[in-house]
Amino acid sequence: MAKKKTLTPAERQRRCREKRKNDPEKVAEIKRKDLERYHARKKLVADMSIREHRIKKRIWQERNKKRREKKQMLKEVRLGTPTQSPTPETPRMTPSATATPSATPTPSEVSIRSSRGRSYFPKHRPFYVKPPTLHGRNTCLYYDKSNQTEIVDLRQWIRKSEVVEKAEKKVKITKNVPVTEKLTIKQVIYKFESELQNFKTHIHNIRHQYKAYRQCIDGLTESEVALHINFSENYACKYHSKVQSHHFGASRNQITLHTAVMYHFSAEAQKKQVTLYCTESPNQNHGPSAIWAHLHPILSELKAKHPNVTTVHFFSDGPATQYKQKINFYLMAGFSKNTGFTKYPGISLNQGMEKELPMVLEGQ
Repeated sequence: MAKKKTLTPAERQRRCREKRKNDPEKVAEIKRKDLERYHARKKLVADMSIREHRIKKRIWQERNKKRREKKQMLKEVRLGTPTQSPTPETPRMTPSATATPSATPTPSEVSIRSSRGRSYFPKHRPFYVKPPTLHGRNTCLYYDKSNQTEIVDLRQWIRKSEVVEKAEKKVKITKNVPVTEKLTIKQVIYKFESELQNFKTHIHNIRHQYKAYRQCIDGLTESEVALHINFSENYACKYHSKVQSHHFGASRNQITLHTAVMYHFSAEAQKKQVTLYCTESPNQNHGPSAIWAHLHPILSELKAKHPNVTTVHFFSDGPATQYKQKINFYLMAGFSKNTGFTKYPGISLNQGMEKELPMVLEGQ
């Protein structure tokens, strides 16, 4: 007994479509269901929201762009096709009169040519059009690995320590200086990849800390405040009128500005209130003692205006000699006895990412 041939899914689907075409009722039923499905999913522009219309408009623009690119590509293909080869004189190769193409195509021929799909071009590919190959795509800059040993100049900033004499004493200082190194391309790539990992970690910290920063400020209660603090640069003082020699030496005095932005939830207004502070001092010290000296008038005013506040959230940058100093915990413990604050949670942000609001305050 002959074994029955097993049909593939594509063949079974093809047979099913052929049977369905022979039944007019099934064809009409399928068309009716397709039309109902189309009208159920269709949504007019008047029924769309502004956001839905913007998204749909973007989709339409992308489709129109692809349609124009495809139309331009077909136009270039037709213009780039060479003219028909001359008819050979050999009688054996002379085509029949019925097969001679007309100079002016008929409307039916134009409709046939315009309806040719994507599969038509690979099937009727001329002999002079070569299919793409992997070896023909030599467009990568580092395709030839022999250039990785080439020496290039890499200019970068590095931290350099040196010892200088100051007031008859030797002091070790650190400077940022530009240095040009001669490295191979392979070493430059390895250096870039290693620094890229540090950059990714920095970006992750920024996003996580900003998220915690926003959650803290948005979730403040009546017994909590948030203080965003930062030291400003030292500002040189000026006189309205002065002698020329005043510009030289140590004649000009300097002051330090300490800026702070306080967020507090008001129960009466049922919204978040923002208060700006800026304290100044002729002392250029930025250590823990100077920090709490600048914070003392702010926290005292805070306790006088809002006696129900028991928790102060601090946000600052990350210098180890300023806000991250361990002496801050000692001063904080003594300060809390006088003010009545019981909690001082704080977040130390990455360097260079905490100064948006305090820097605006400095400009004001």
